[in-house]
Amino acid sequence: MSAESNPPDDEFILGLDSLPSSDADVSTTPLVPLDLIALIAWHDAGGPRMIPRMSRGQAIVIQIPSETWFDPIKAIIERERTGTIVFEGKRKADKRPSDLFVAELLQDGRGATGIGVDPALLPPLLRMSADAEIVIPAPSPALVRRAIAGFSGKRCPVVTQADITGLDLVEIAAAMRPSSSPKASLRRLRQASARKAAPASVEDTPLLSELSGYGEAKAWCLDICAALDAARTGTISYGEIESGIFFGPPGTGKTLLARSLARSARVAFVPTSVPDWFMRKSGHLGDVIQQIDEVFARALALAPSVLFLDEIDALPDRAVADARSREWWSSVVSTLLTRIDSCRAARRGVVLLAATNHLSHLDEALKRPGRFDRKLHIPPPDTAGLAAILRSHLKGDLADDDLVPLARLMPGATGADVTAIVKAARRLARGANRSLDLADLRQAILPEDGRSEAQRRHVAVHEAGHAAVALTLGFKVAQVSIRGQGSAGGVTDIVIPSVSTRADIEHRVLVLLAGRAANLMMGAAPDTGATGDLSEATRLLAAAQASFGLGDGLVTRTSPEAALALVGRDHALASTVDVRLRRLMHQAQDLVASERPLIEAIADALMRQQVLDGEQLAIIRGTLQAGTTRPAAPGRYPRA
Repeated sequence: MSAESNPPDDEFILGLDSLPSSDADVSTTPLVPLDLIALIAWHDAGGPRMIPRMSRGQAIVIQIPSETWFDPIKAIIERERTGTIVFEGKRKADKRPSDLFVAELLQDGRGATGIGVDPALLPPLLRMSADAEIVIPAPSPALVRRAIAGFSGKRCPVVTQADITGLDLVEIAAAMRPSSSPKASLRRLRQASARKAAPASVEDTPLLSELSGYGEAKAWCLDICAALDAARTGTISYGEIESGIFFGPPGTGKTLLARSLARSARVAFVPTSVPDWFMRKSGHLGDVIQQIDEVFARALALAPSVLFLDEIDALPDRAVADARSREWWSSVVSTLLTRIDSCRAARRGVVLLAATNHLSHLDEALKRPGRFDRKLHIPPPDTAGLAAILRSHLKGDLADDDLVPLARLMPGATGADVTAIVKAARRLARGANRSLDLADLRQAILPEDGRSEAQRRHVAVHEAGHAAVALTLGFKVAQVSIRGQGSAGGVTDIVIPSVSTRADIEHRVLVLLAGRAANLMMGAAPDTGATGDLSEATRLLAAAQASFGLGDGLVTRTSPEAALALVGRDHALASTVDVRLRRLMHQAQDLVASERPLIEAIADALMRQQVLDGEQLAIIRGTLQAGTTRPAAPGRYPRA
């Protein structure tokens, strides 16, 4: 029932006159607020109709909003002296009542009643043989208003959902005190609700409309906002709202998007991190399960809300877990699956979101529709997205400057990278005691390179050789960079087809060999800088022969990943691969000679700005193709 369902004051009936007359004796007995709220909820859910059935020895299941409701609902049932035996559906260390005990009760005509947040925790026979089930929902604004008026004996102002968001039974009851006016009770409710929501405040988070990039994931979040609005007005059910998993590289803003969804939808944000479940308390199985129970209970209490499960890949896939740990992990994963199912079945408006860097690592049961309906990829932002993120983090600084050229200098960067870059640029400006300028950002993006000019030129020619031959052979080049990454002096990122022929593999090898060929063309002697290229080229050719059936036979002798190790053990395979490598090296040298102007142009550009993206490479190549520059004749440099 929405806040709009509160009747106007002139129609409002004080006290408990609306309760069935069969319980009139209860209405004349002073009740504490907790019991009063429970009694009104019991009647609204149709509880009195269950009393005769309990007296006849039937099996009844009662679902409650939280465990704090168990004692008040049990007390209502016991006052009726029906003789039914009440079972509590609560996760405990001790054993639950057996199905045999339930069967004996029903056969003796005594009846059995199960009360719990999750009926799955009741004895299985009681659930399966239940003659009736009722659901007691969380208190609505109208119910709370009736309880305040009934307890105080005075008219109560209108109560809204915002006044009680996140509050459980005992917290609502605590706001209602003897000799306290309805206005004072309502004020306490609002204060308690605001305090409970404060730890996960998203007020400092951008709205979805202010976020750049995110593509399909952002569009889906906007749809969720619209669905929540529709559910508030009753146009659709809360149960129709989808859940989703955000996946992609670290630092791409998955948490930010979840927070932005919560703020844009004007609902509570309940974040949790799966690794935190194991770090808090002792980390024993019971403690982990308690953490799971508590976070879902909190999300339901705050509903409508966004429950965000970060780093969900910290839970292993049970299919690949080793035998020693599988039983332990199965208990954790099964508990989570049960909580997800119960949360969605409650249809209370909890939007379930999860985030992972590795979607393939998740247990298949987690990924199925009905638990997480959508899998939404969040890649690193493109150039326009990076420029927009830069603009957002600059908060009005450099408002008249074009940030796209700077964004081009950091292809593959994430939102987290941009945050770090802007912080570093501001430190540079503060150190110079002046305002921020573009030079600070550029220096933060392209820090000083400790290599000599000659070393940088050698790397630039090498990477330019990779890029030029890749373009010539029809590959898409995402970026080329001379920034050092680990043991590599630079990197060229090309897009590889998902399925390759032998010719495709040999073209990939030509691209790998083109770096060394370009250095040789410029007069450099062979060195150790191409070790990684030669290793990958060897592996690809060995895999073609021993894994893919693209050589002299069809037998698969090893996996593609292990093909390089096989070369070390199989001298005949090593000899075959070496012959092909030498042939392809000669072809690569001819290719780089024919593309020398392009290689030199790319190398010059890399010396100026360290990084080039695919669009910039296309411009360099197009400019050369439109000119009259003649390529150098092949063969005028030492052979490898």
